[in-house]
Amino acid sequence: GRRLPSEKEWEYAARAGAPALPEHERPLEPKSANFWQGVFPILDTGEDGFKGMSPAGCFEANGYGLFDMIGNVWELTGDIYRPTHAPMTVENLSSGRNEPTQADYPAYVIKGGSYLCATSFCARYRPDARQPMDAYLGSSHTGFRTAR
Repeated sequence: GRRLPSEKEWEYAARAGAPALPEHERPLEPKSANFWQGVFPILDTGEDGFKGMSPAGCFEANGYGLFDMIGNVWELTGDIYRPTHAPMTVENLSSGRNEPTQADYPAYVIKGGSYLCATSFCARYRPDARQPMDAYLGSSHTGFRTAR
């Protein structure tokens, strides 16, 4: 009995009880998570100790004891992607997803950012960041964790 967490569950776990902060108040030190430092996509200086993916558990755990919730690899959730954080319900299911636009291929929400996120490029290494990932598309910088 394991499953992918919902987007809401994933954010709750990533925040570890901390409130959501405005983007300009979200500190992220190079040694707190694995993300791109340097000139993207030309040079990753590896100030966090890694150029590319790092082994799990190389950075300090959050308040719930969870490692690598931010940075390193995007994490797949069990939620179908919609352009807003609104949960998928029977009422809004018929509207489908708006991005990517191929309705035949479902997209799921991925969270947390990856080692390819840079302050000058995507800056999505925070709990509330989200983006779609096609269900049938593989990626070297996307992983998953399970929930009960």
